[in-house]
Amino acid sequence: MTTREHKKQAAPGIGPEAEAMVNHEQRQSDYTALEWFSRHGARFVRVATWNAKVNAPGKQPIEKCWQNKPLTLMDVLAHFKNGENVGLLCGKHSNGLCLLDLDDHLQEFLEYFPGLQDAPILLRRDAGNRGKIVLKVIGEIPQSKKWNDVHLEFLSTGNQGVIPPSIHPGGTAYELVNANNPPVEYDAGRLMHICEAWAAWRLDIESPAASAPIISNNGRGKPSRATRDFLEFGAGPHSRNNRLYIAACDLNGCGYSQVEAEWMLLPVWGRMSKSDKEAKATIASAYSQARQPSNPQAFDIGSAKAAATAKDASIAVNDEDSEDDSQALPLHASMPALPKIANLTDAEIKQGKKAGKFVDDYIAFAMKDAPMSPTIFHQTYALAILSTAVARRVFVSMGTKEIYPNLYIMLSAPSTLYTKTTGYKSAMKVLETAGLSHLLLPDGVTPQSLITELSNRPQENFQNWAQEDKDEWQKERLFSAQRAWWIDEASSLLSWFQQKHLAELKNIVLKFYECEPKIKVSTQIRGRETVRNIYLTICGPTTPAALRPHLKTPIYWTDGLFSRFLLVSPNTAPVRVFFPDRFPVPPALVKHVNQLMFERLETPKENAMGPTSAPPAIEAKITPELKSRWDKYHEAMFSLIAKKAIPEKLYASYGRFPEKAIKIAMLLAVSDWVRMAKGSPLVIQPVHWFRAQEITEGYRASLHRMIEDASMPVENEDDDFVEKIISRLQTSARNSRRELAQDLNMMAGVQRERLDTILNQLLRDEVLIEQEIRKERGPSTMRLFVKKNDHS
Repeated sequence: MTTREHKKQAAPGIGPEAEAMVNHEQRQSDYTALEWFSRHGARFVRVATWNAKVNAPGKQPIEKCWQNKPLTLMDVLAHFKNGENVGLLCGKHSNGLCLLDLDDHLQEFLEYFPGLQDAPILLRRDAGNRGKIVLKVIGEIPQSKKWNDVHLEFLSTGNQGVIPPSIHPGGTAYELVNANNPPVEYDAGRLMHICEAWAAWRLDIESPAASAPIISNNGRGKPSRATRDFLEFGAGPHSRNNRLYIAACDLNGCGYSQVEAEWMLLPVWGRMSKSDKEAKATIASAYSQARQPSNPQAFDIGSAKAAATAKDASIAVNDEDSEDDSQALPLHASMPALPKIANLTDAEIKQGKKAGKFVDDYIAFAMKDAPMSPTIFHQTYALAILSTAVARRVFVSMGTKEIYPNLYIMLSAPSTLYTKTTGYKSAMKVLETAGLSHLLLPDGVTPQSLITELSNRPQENFQNWAQEDKDEWQKERLFSAQRAWWIDEASSLLSWFQQKHLAELKNIVLKFYECEPKIKVSTQIRGRETVRNIYLTICGPTTPAALRPHLKTPIYWTDGLFSRFLLVSPNTAPVRVFFPDRFPVPPALVKHVNQLMFERLETPKENAMGPTSAPPAIEAKITPELKSRWDKYHEAMFSLIAKKAIPEKLYASYGRFPEKAIKIAMLLAVSDWVRMAKGSPLVIQPVHWFRAQEITEGYRASLHRMIEDASMPVENEDDDFVEKIISRLQTSARNSRRELAQDLNMMAGVQRERLDTILNQLLRDEVLIEQEIRKERGPSTMRLFVKKNDHS
């Protein structure tokens, strides 16, 4: 709900005095917007009424030194009830809340930066293309700044902005839209970067004759925005060297020598606490062959219209080029550096590489079987295989709590480029060949049947099953609640959560992550069912297009859903490799998983008289040194949260990274334990922690990549989707909105909202028309058609 939904439209044709009176009466009982601001730490300013006899009616503070007089909601209520306006005291007094004021082109701004479309925005009904975006600045708050030429202003400490339900001097009430969402969080550098990019783009559009040509420097091309960002901002110290490699390839393609690239990149790498030796090797690899510049217009000189004088050219060198920066401009800060207290030495990282040999063996197999899938995906699948095989039979004790190594994983990569499904199938081959099929939830399992699958209760039509199916079901009962849900399109799970009839599914999945000894669930159809000794691992790939809308759903961050998941994205550029020759799954790989499942960990005994007992579990012992390292990593994550080095929505994710690290360490340890003599104790050694922390840091970086990707413009992606819609409407008679949503599997939640948004835009652009079609019988239906070109 937005505060706009509480308002009623004023009668058409009334003047500002009458409209203001209507708005004044409506707002007396509507504190929604003020309460929203107060919840997010706002402090307020008393502002003159809309028709006051002052220099700036409706906008002028009425008290002297108001900049240093932060008022609470209770302080301004009496003033508000008297018909006066209220302002937000921006900046440091309001927990970092600031305003980005666009006096024009608001809709274009939101299209250029889609990551801000869900941000809370202050609007007036009579001025739909102007408004103020509510932001929260983390860290140091920059000073207020104006970009007069593009009607953009950043309101910071020392400034105030009038907020709802105040009334504009024209008599119209201000409104707060997207009031269900928290303010979007930025650091100062990235916020200013956004503003400067917008200003440069608007100036380029509004003054085409004066736009600067792209000129080379002594024959060199101009590096891409991503490369320039890397040179200016660098990345976190635990970023992998892919960003360095891409920047070096771009400089190579732009004509810079290897020596020049080292001169430019080594200082950046040093600021990231990396060794020169590693950087030089990466740069040398980038210069091992000819490369193309990342920016296709790197060597463009510009049109004849823009031919400039030497003076013009000298200015052009420093101006933004006409390159489309939208795909290279992340709207969130990069991953913050790991505090020094938890840093590993080079020697410890080297030791850690010796732990978890199964993971390396699996990666070697999977890179041959699915060579275009990224290594980080194969590493993740290896951990998911181990997690599946453990099946709640290993744990770590902390206080009264037991931590089991189940994992929730979602891997996201563009289709084709990273062959994500091929990599997924490689993991499935290992599981099935090793005899672990009985641990997998069946294909096509529905949310309604999930609880039944995890209990010992047979399906209602069990007696009608074939005997083979009955035998398989009986085999699964020994591990009925210790299962793995491998889903080929994992984002479908998130879509289910948004369907009304599956409202409780998300809460159930949240509870299952904790591996409780007993959970009682009541369903309308099956009544009460009990799941005992739950252990659920979830793993599956998806695409950024499918996942991106869910990453913008605030509730998934605040209720702890995404904090439970490892969100994994590629950390290397895509590479084309042709299909491999046929070869079998390595027997040693299969044997290792099989031994872990059936020999080293005990299988529960069937109980004909009652429920199956819990699988016998082994406690993995922790050395004092490892516990100290775990503690330091926990302290590091706590420090980043306490210093507000990350957006607030990531607090829960950061809070769970230490737990995920110990789960990964546990899996590495139990995998190595299989290779040891029988009777050896299961101990998580420091080397297991060293590798587990490195792996977890890779997943921390992956989380930030996904956040950045979710904030980037998606024009190309929408273009492909538009073509799909138009093609379907041209070839199918199922052309109502409902039928189209059904065929595209976009019936609910953010996916349906995205479909309706694109359809409405196509109608406004007159690409489509929507007509009411009447049949001889039955009700009429609104149907969509592709508009024919008059000149065709």
